[in-house]
Amino acid sequence: MMNYYNKALEYESKKIYPKAIENYKDSLKLALKNLDKNHMYIGVIYNSLGMVHTETKDYELAIEEYNRALTIFKQLFGKDDAQIAIIYNNLAVVYGKKQNYKEAIHLYEESIKIEEESLSEDIIDTYYNLGLLYQKIREYSKALTYYQKALPFIQNKPTLMATYYGLIGSYYQEVEDNAKALSYYQKALKIREEVFGEESIESSESYNNLGSIYEALRDYSQALIYYKKALKINKKILDKNDLDIATIYNNIASVYNSLEEYNKAKKYILKTLEMKNSVLKPNDIDFAVTYTNVGFIYENLKNYKNASIYYNKALSIYQNVLGEESLEVAITYNNIASLHKSKKEYAISLKYLEKSKNIMDKILTKYDTRRALIYNNLGLLYEYTKNYSNAYYSNNLSFQIFLKNRNKNFQTLDSKQKEKYLKSFGNRIDNLLYSAILYTKEQNSSKETSLTQQNIFNHWLNYKGSIFEYQNILAMIEEKSKDKNTTKNIQNLRALTLQLAKLENIYINKREANYNEKREELEEKIHNIQITLSKETPQFKELLGLNNIDTKLIANTLKPYQLYIDFVRGEKSYYIFTLDYTNHITFQQIDDEDTKDIEANIQAFRANNHKISDAIDREKLTKKLNKKLKDESKQILSIIYKKLFKNHLLEQIKDKESLIISPDGVLNFLPFEALYSKDKYLIEKYTINYISSGRELIRQSRREKQKSSEKIVVFGSPDFWLKLPENNSSSLTKNIISQKNATIFDISFKTLDISKQEIETMKRYYPKLEIYQEKNATVKNLFKIKSPKILHISTHGFFLDNKNNPNPMLATGLAFAGANYANYKNDARGIATALKLSSLKLQHTELVILSACETGLGKIHQAEGVTGLSKAFIQAGAKHVIMSLWSVSSRETVTLMQHFYENIHKKDNYATALHKAKLQMINMHPYYWSAFIMSGI
Repeated sequence: MMNYYNKALEYESKKIYPKAIENYKDSLKLALKNLDKNHMYIGVIYNSLGMVHTETKDYELAIEEYNRALTIFKQLFGKDDAQIAIIYNNLAVVYGKKQNYKEAIHLYEESIKIEEESLSEDIIDTYYNLGLLYQKIREYSKALTYYQKALPFIQNKPTLMATYYGLIGSYYQEVEDNAKALSYYQKALKIREEVFGEESIESSESYNNLGSIYEALRDYSQALIYYKKALKINKKILDKNDLDIATIYNNIASVYNSLEEYNKAKKYILKTLEMKNSVLKPNDIDFAVTYTNVGFIYENLKNYKNASIYYNKALSIYQNVLGEESLEVAITYNNIASLHKSKKEYAISLKYLEKSKNIMDKILTKYDTRRALIYNNLGLLYEYTKNYSNAYYSNNLSFQIFLKNRNKNFQTLDSKQKEKYLKSFGNRIDNLLYSAILYTKEQNSSKETSLTQQNIFNHWLNYKGSIFEYQNILAMIEEKSKDKNTTKNIQNLRALTLQLAKLENIYINKREANYNEKREELEEKIHNIQITLSKETPQFKELLGLNNIDTKLIANTLKPYQLYIDFVRGEKSYYIFTLDYTNHITFQQIDDEDTKDIEANIQAFRANNHKISDAIDREKLTKKLNKKLKDESKQILSIIYKKLFKNHLLEQIKDKESLIISPDGVLNFLPFEALYSKDKYLIEKYTINYISSGRELIRQSRREKQKSSEKIVVFGSPDFWLKLPENNSSSLTKNIISQKNATIFDISFKTLDISKQEIETMKRYYPKLEIYQEKNATVKNLFKIKSPKILHISTHGFFLDNKNNPNPMLATGLAFAGANYANYKNDARGIATALKLSSLKLQHTELVILSACETGLGKIHQAEGVTGLSKAFIQAGAKHVIMSLWSVSSRETVTLMQHFYENIHKKDNYATALHKAKLQMINMHPYYWSAFIMSGI
């Protein structure tokens, strides 16, 4: 009897489960023959059989065996014995694996009651198991709570602390806080290496965890180092067919796939498959996952035949195990459709995509993002087959879903995923716009065309500039607020939004019956916090009011003499929307070749400006060279005018006096006033204002007009080498670059002579200037300022091309006193990012002037457009922002500003004053007068 039992234990330890079951049953047969039926030994064997059946995924058999053990132990020890708690724990594990989470949680809680009474140290494992379950079902706050409940039991017990650190690391990895996850995984490894040695199973687990976090951080070389360390140990210690080895092979394959080294990825994924073949049952769902991964790698290798074989193998298992109407089946249909699309077998591809769509429409909620993927793919296929109405319909649905989910889903992504999301979103708007162009061409009714154009424009208005806005506004409020309750509400809002996003991403067949209740409960909590924040902070109320805007709202802000022009940079071409006060919309596409020509000529114009600048710096600008470069610029600007205005906008602008332009892509680098036609610049015919998006136009139009102060504040000629005093507590010195942006700040700023000259010019018109110069031109002093009438900042601007953080508001900013220590000593208190500047108190400020180097430049996203410093100051409350598109020579900048302030002094409004100042310099090269543009209305 004991001989069979010991053999079973040996086979179980080696994970040879069929032999383990055989020997446990032989032992049980002898026990039932020779012992009382309720003998403790029989209960132990039932429990052991339950554990082995759990490992082999025979969950119903496992439950039967555990319940038999439970019956015996209750009779022998009573219902509150520690042995009962162990069985409850084992049963809970099985119910968790069966996705019966309600029963699993109940059993864990029953186990905890007994273990708390009996002071059993088994409670540590129960806390961990329940925490893992809550983590699995995305109830993160409860997961962390249960992990932390174990702490009093494990202090001064290194090996148990290592387990705790590993679990906390997995928690932070799950909620996308990879920096904290890395820290905890490293703590766990340090203990395990000290206690067990480097070449131990315990250390191997930590190596694998570290590999996964480095993979998430896109540090693939480090990921491979740790995965291969774990692999080496596991191969040395474990059985050659242990599935832990297969898991690491799969992880290594994943890294090589990300590195696009597909042959290496294939080598490791096939090893995974080989090992699973020797251990798992043929219909085990784990095979379907691996078959899908193999198919994906073959698809990347363009071996479509093998990819199809493996996708179909995965499909067969999913259909048999989960049924036809499961998300996995729908996704596999999509994968198969992708193969046929690559082979240009569009009819077959459509057949599979329709199958996928039908399943998803049936089992997923209306706005589930996975439906958006299928509709996007359908849109492309219908376009290829020239079914433009269906292409438009599918792309429209896809974009609606992505737009609905943008704030919630964006919060769950790490920087790499955000980059992909932005690209994906850009592709979707591009697909929608292109299909709309094709669809409107075949429409017979002008009314139908008008409705299509309005729908498309509304989508674009709700999208442009919105991706980062939700998180940026929350960050701005948090930075600005001194109220602890507001800060707590923002933190809770982020946590609940993340929880809801993760909850909705659980596959439908894995959801509990009370899924809808949980979702509704989370939505209600989020709604209540939003109401509270709306009452407490006007910026948040303003944000919620911009959730669903349309063309009518913008048309209502326009005067009869104004035209709103909104540009879209698609993947290959520009699109143009125009809107007037009657809500009349036009929608056009600039063809691919003209798009290339426009952008090439914008670059040529900037190069022409650089020649002027360079000649001035070298004191080589002769009259002859100046005339040559001016004539050359007119030729360039004439070409851009023709491609943009003559070919597409003449009819729309013919009876207008004022243009409000929202650029996108490279057009953000173009001063439209300088476009040239028939011996005149565009500024000589129209006044031009800029706005980053339609949302900003509405935001500004809704703000109440209040009397501003008469205070004029100037910041200029900062001492970039000023050593700032030590201060770790003030929120004003907290800088978002150092804390939230991973970029190494490697810019050094040179003294600006222009600043002093500008200040002297301003003193002529405003003798009572409030001036902050040199050592006083600090970020700290800037944030003490409250709503001056005019804020004039003369300093350097910057733009960081930071792939680790795609948020444009963290990539651009201004340099103040002490700025050079950001590079020299990693002290960023002299730097203010656009996101930080958006929390300035400028609610009644009429004008911000940024007289600096290239302050208008922000980060170009195909999806986001350029969001630079103008947006930051407008969000902070300023009505108008004047900024420069390139660095202009000192003398001419001072001249322009002198004309500008003189015109204001004559009671011109700001737009007119700048317009006239430029006209006063119109005979000069556009380099001198067109750099400064005005944002706001």
